[in-house]
Amino acid sequence: MQKQNVQEKDAQKQKRVLIIVLSVLLCLILIAVIVAVSVTQTKHKHKFDKQVVSEEYLVSDATCTQRAIYYYSCSCGKKNSETFEYGEALGHSFTESNYVYNGDATFEQDGTKTAKCDRCDVTDTKVAEGTALSNVYTVEFVDYNNEIIDSQEVKPYGDAIAPEEPTRIGYKFIGWDTSFTAVLKNLTVKAQYVKIHTVTFVDFNGTVLDKVSVENGSKAQTSASPDRAGYDFIGWSFDLQKEIEADTVITALYRRKAFDVKFVMPDGAVIPYTYIDYSGDKAEEKTVDAQTVEYGFSAFAPTCPDCYVDWENMKAYSFTKWDKSFANITDNTVITAIYDSEYNLPVIAVKFGKNGNGDDIATLTICLPSNLKMYAINLSIDYKPEVGSMSIESATVNSASPLWVEDNGNGGNQLVINNNTKQFTFAWVDANGKSFTYTNVLSFIINLDGGARLSGDTFEVENSTVLIVSSDDKDFQKITPVIIYRVVE
Repeated sequence: MQKQNVQEKDAQKQKRVLIIVLSVLLCLILIAVIVAVSVTQTKHKHKFDKQVVSEEYLVSDATCTQRAIYYYSCSCGKKNSETFEYGEALGHSFTESNYVYNGDATFEQDGTKTAKCDRCDVTDTKVAEGTALSNVYTVEFVDYNNEIIDSQEVKPYGDAIAPEEPTRIGYKFIGWDTSFTAVLKNLTVKAQYVKIHTVTFVDFNGTVLDKVSVENGSKAQTSASPDRAGYDFIGWSFDLQKEIEADTVITALYRRKAFDVKFVMPDGAVIPYTYIDYSGDKAEEKTVDAQTVEYGFSAFAPTCPDCYVDWENMKAYSFTKWDKSFANITDNTVITAIYDSEYNLPVIAVKFGKNGNGDDIATLTICLPSNLKMYAINLSIDYKPEVGSMSIESATVNSASPLWVEDNGNGGNQLVINNNTKQFTFAWVDANGKSFTYTNVLSFIINLDGGARLSGDTFEVENSTVLIVSSDDKDFQKITPVIIYRVVE
């Protein structure tokens, strides 16, 4: 029992000792932490004693005479304003090809040459070996094949004299390849040439118009002015803006001229020409006043009216010929139809015009050839006015008037036709109802009233007949006349 108590007391004692040891250790750790924090919070003091060679601390690169310079730095990396030098100066560099001769050679010694440093403005001058002056220099002039043309001895700084210009077949001399003035050494001077080409300008038939010599790579020019009858000159077969590189033949180019050809009646009225045009997708009939005919070709005669009325003398004629040939056209041409024989049929000539008051009128004249005479006339006139009416104003037969007019049984010397009457027929007889005196010309005037107008669209003579008798007064016959219209402005 006593022994047990002693053991319990020892255990408690050990426990107290352990607690004390742990407490001491904890205190020591706390003190160490406090000390460390205190040291950390103490301000760093720079010390610029580091020589670091890097771009970060570079002040200036090395030059020909100066080493590279850097800033001192602290162990923490901060750089100071103080510097230190590092490495070696680069030294001067002179490229041999940059040396320029100073022209100071004498007969006793070589001259000098000077160059500028590749990195700075320092210059270097040294002896230009082999430049000592001779008493004379040799200048040789040679041809393209190195054949010597002339050889001359020239004093220092003297000028050689060019020989007579050399010649070379097919080439033009253009000068020498180097200068031969102020000579300071032996020289070889070579002749320079350019290739020459012959350019021949010819006409369409091969006739030579001009021949010129042109340097290779140059442009040809000519003063020739080609001319060809019936053609227009339009240029050359070669573009004169291009460079000549060989002997060249250039041919004149032409375009055939074209002319207007008109066919007209004796009074100048155009006779239209109708043809079939095959130039499009399908054949098309076209009518033109003038034909376009190329030089030397022929025109085509249009369909010419069989009859022509001389409106001044009121006579009808037949077409006989054209006044000139229309083969081999060489200029703008007007070809006139010639009517110089009496027309062999009766003709009713209708002329639209105006009277003295400015009103529209139609003058109807019936013309017969001289071997026939009129006995009676049956006229059928179709009139389609929009407004107004039409009346016969006067009629003459060999200066005898008036004539009696018959229209559907109504007599009188004046016939009025209003716009309700589309067609009528009348015959000319004398006052006794008998035929008038034979004649071969009859004229009368139709006058318009009430604002009516005349034109070929509203006034037509159709389905008419002329009763004629032969010149011996024996044979009678009815003939359908030819109707011809004319508008007088």
